[in-house]
Amino acid sequence: MSTKLIGRESERKNLHRLYESDDPEFIALYGRRRVGKTFLIRKSFEDIDCHYFELTGQKKVSLKQQLANFVKSLQKTFYPNLQLLPPSSWSNAFEMLTEAINKSDPNKKVVVFLDELPWLASKKSSLITALDHIWNSEWVKNSRIKLIVCGSAASWIINNIISNKGGLHNRTTCIILLKPFNLNETKNFLHYRHVTLSNEQILEIAMVTGGIPYYLKAVEPEKSAIQNISELCFRDSALLYSEFDKLFDSLFDNADIYKEIITVIATKRYGITKSEILEKTKLSSSGGRFNKRLNELEEAGFIKKIIQSDYSRKIEYYRLIDEYCVFYLSWILPAKDQIMMNQSNQYWELQVQSSAWKAWSGYTFETICFTHINTIINKLDLSHVVTGAYPWRYVPAEDRSIQVGAQIDLILKRNDGCITLVEIKYNKKQILIDKNMAEELLMKAKIYKERTRSNEHIFIVMVTNAGVQKNNYSAEILANCLELGDLFD
Repeated sequence: MSTKLIGRESERKNLHRLYESDDPEFIALYGRRRVGKTFLIRKSFEDIDCHYFELTGQKKVSLKQQLANFVKSLQKTFYPNLQLLPPSSWSNAFEMLTEAINKSDPNKKVVVFLDELPWLASKKSSLITALDHIWNSEWVKNSRIKLIVCGSAASWIINNIISNKGGLHNRTTCIILLKPFNLNETKNFLHYRHVTLSNEQILEIAMVTGGIPYYLKAVEPEKSAIQNISELCFRDSALLYSEFDKLFDSLFDNADIYKEIITVIATKRYGITKSEILEKTKLSSSGGRFNKRLNELEEAGFIKKIIQSDYSRKIEYYRLIDEYCVFYLSWILPAKDQIMMNQSNQYWELQVQSSAWKAWSGYTFETICFTHINTIINKLDLSHVVTGAYPWRYVPAEDRSIQVGAQIDLILKRNDGCITLVEIKYNKKQILIDKNMAEELLMKAKIYKERTRSNEHIFIVMVTNAGVQKNNYSAEILANCLELGDLFD
């Protein structure tokens, strides 16, 4: 099948704008593993008549091997008929590249793409020092050069390139965070590959794949969501069966620690505090290493830190937001014994009938909605007034057992004297708001106002995949209702 680039319109326009500029450009691109960073760069420049130099780092190989790869790329781009000796260092390598650029056709621009830079810049390689020197002494003077550095280790790119404290400080001219596909992009990608499923079926696939293009490529036409998920996840040779370990091993040193942290966070559906994570993992909080690991997981897009305040306290907690990780820890990991014994042929088909699946799908639909907050805000026509969006909860202290707690899926903070309380529900049939549900929603609004001492008017909105039955309660309680199709726009 043709390797057409689906979506990524804003990223492509940005890259082409930078390419056409009359200045040297230093672009930092990062995003989750398998999200399509390399593919984006290659497709963006494949039809442009330029000198295109690409070097991809390899993990855990010697500096000698990395430099050998460099000289092969240099030959391919600038000296196709010559055999060159590998450079002895990154300083020497960048000098060779600079010389090749200076001797090349002056009417052509030069794209220098350093892919998986964290792997190229291994310890004691001195690559960052060499890149710092060559950019500031040579490349910044050459308007033909468009440097793109890329990596899946988001925290490394942020700390060493974007927020560099040395010679590369404030040198990036553009920063691109490549995110997973949203539901609309997922649908377009699948339809291009002749997978013409309904929105509901595509949602189920997105709940597992998280909109990662590499995973979506494995979805087969003429199979249902349930059949595809079964094939993708519940065979010992399936793509997503062992992806969890590969994912973390490729991003982090001491990956087992990060996996342990993720596993603990996953145990708390609505989030877990830092102290609870430390207690369950037995990790040390001294020296700042634990905080750094949490930041790295957040920067990589696996978790999200949520800060909640009311009149008496401030709470900071973490929530797992990567759909694949949620699915792996909920369903694949517990089934590995069955899978290894080849007893999982009907595993997923049976699980989707269970109450556990219903609870999990409700939670994961919330996660999907969190990644579509801007879509929700736009559909509600609130983009001009919303100033913040976050989940909110109140858990009474143990000595206040008389008090009632509340979990609000999403609060939209506004600057017009109002608050929008968003209730997110996943159900195979339309939601029926009865007296009990109406009272529950009103109680949530009451508790929120009491705990935050808010005087703002509260509007209640429901987001659901199947819609809401119209009755007196829905008319009285809800200011608006969004359905699954709204999230695909």
